[in-house]
Amino acid sequence: MKIKIILIALAVFLTNSIAAQDVLWEKTFEKEANFIDCTPAGVAIVGTDEALFGIDGDGNILWENEKLKKVEKERVEQLKGSELIYVTDKGMLSKNRIINVYTGDEYVNYEEVTNIFGAMVLTQTNSFIATDGTNLRCFDIATKEQKWVMDKKELPFGVKFFKVFPEKTLSPVTLKGNQDVIYTSESTGIMHLGLAQLGEYDLNTGTPKWKFDFKPFKLKKPGEKGDSPSAPGSGFAIMQLDRNNNVLYFPFRDQLLAINASTGATLWEPKANKFKSMVKDMYVTKKGVLVLVGGAVPYIQMIDFKTGTEIWEKPIKIKGGAEALILEDGDDYYSVSKKYLIKLDIDKGVGTPLTDKIKFNGNESFTDMSIYDKSIVLSANQNIVGIDKSSGNINYQHYFKPPGGGLGTLAQNIVLAAVAAASTMHSYSHSRQQAVANNASSFTYTQYTPQYISRGGARTLESEKSMFISTKITEGPETGFGLLRINKETGDIIDRVVVGDREPIYDVDESAGRFYYKSSKKSIACRSIKKK
Repeated sequence: MKIKIILIALAVFLTNSIAAQDVLWEKTFEKEANFIDCTPAGVAIVGTDEALFGIDGDGNILWENEKLKKVEKERVEQLKGSELIYVTDKGMLSKNRIINVYTGDEYVNYEEVTNIFGAMVLTQTNSFIATDGTNLRCFDIATKEQKWVMDKKELPFGVKFFKVFPEKTLSPVTLKGNQDVIYTSESTGIMHLGLAQLGEYDLNTGTPKWKFDFKPFKLKKPGEKGDSPSAPGSGFAIMQLDRNNNVLYFPFRDQLLAINASTGATLWEPKANKFKSMVKDMYVTKKGVLVLVGGAVPYIQMIDFKTGTEIWEKPIKIKGGAEALILEDGDDYYSVSKKYLIKLDIDKGVGTPLTDKIKFNGNESFTDMSIYDKSIVLSANQNIVGIDKSSGNINYQHYFKPPGGGLGTLAQNIVLAAVAAASTMHSYSHSRQQAVANNASSFTYTQYTPQYISRGGARTLESEKSMFISTKITEGPETGFGLLRINKETGDIIDRVVVGDREPIYDVDESAGRFYYKSSKKSIACRSIKKK
């Protein structure tokens, strides 16, 4: 296959202390380029009408797969902490694939397995699990050999799937959105991947050390009025392991369960608590377990460690469902209610407003809440605001119109905001869980596979201190559609990239200082940006 490589001389310009933009390289393919997806492993996945490509930061094509042409970006899933991606192919007879982004090698022998549906990496044992639709199979990443199989005895209602395109009846499926594994030793972990399945397993053999008994809860088969797995992708909180007290906190239905992490025995009465909706987030505090409950009017409540009952006489109501987030800062906790940033007093069970009403433009709602030193940052697709966490003063607030600014773009942003609001809480929970795991004293847990670490991939998962906003740039030497890079701590615009006269198709590898974008119908280009 012929690939035309065009080397472009570096073009440098300065705009009000904005960093110089260096065009590093451009590649032209034989057919149209459709998407760019930067992986944390440092390899950009490029989908075209002719094949799927893996390209490094210097523009070298590492591999190409002609079986995967015309694949949408949504069908390419990066498997966290590894060098692997999961690609759902098209067509009735197509095969979904696990691919190594460094080499292009494929996993799974399709002479032995008809197909796979979704995958999840077990970084602690350098392996991954995938389902064939009936059984759960585990494969060694280094050898590609199958290690074990978990059948219906362990998974009576199967594995929880999530559709790549929810609106399509025949949409391909993924395991993304399920509970992450909580590692308990070098080779064991707690898993929940389907209804009626929760336990600690030997990850090298698939053998359970203990399994939770759901019988006292009288499970109902999945269906319109039945039960469902406690999956974060469906709105549930990520299960939390309190390693100091060896207790697993698990969201189930509209309840929170406490489980002995050594034996799997329940520690509270089956009806110790019952909320108005599912638990969407939780924090283990010195006072008890702080839970965020979903529903039409989300609320926050404190649960007693010993009994599982509610401690506060009245919960703290969170008005504005899409803005139901909790942020932890040491012993302090914050949330947003009715467009006010509030500080939670977990001893008294009250929330005190720190700010005046904060309004986001463009009909957006808060979708991310993070903390940097002395500031709390609220953001969405086109909005960002920085708040002094002590005084409540607004340090900065920016709004940039979406590219085009039409009703279609606006509607899309609103939908994305609602989806992001649900997932943001889970990312916080995941970060807390991994932090606890990595502080274990007897051994070191790893979030990354060996090859991923050896090639420097882990560095790309550092906390991001900047945000990219797609907009139409109207000032400066170059104008047009592009990206502004905002420093979350200061609100300053620290970089900008103009890519043309239409809304860009792009992705960013912030750690490597690379900005990839579609420069023409059949071409992609790469520019340098400031490293974070």
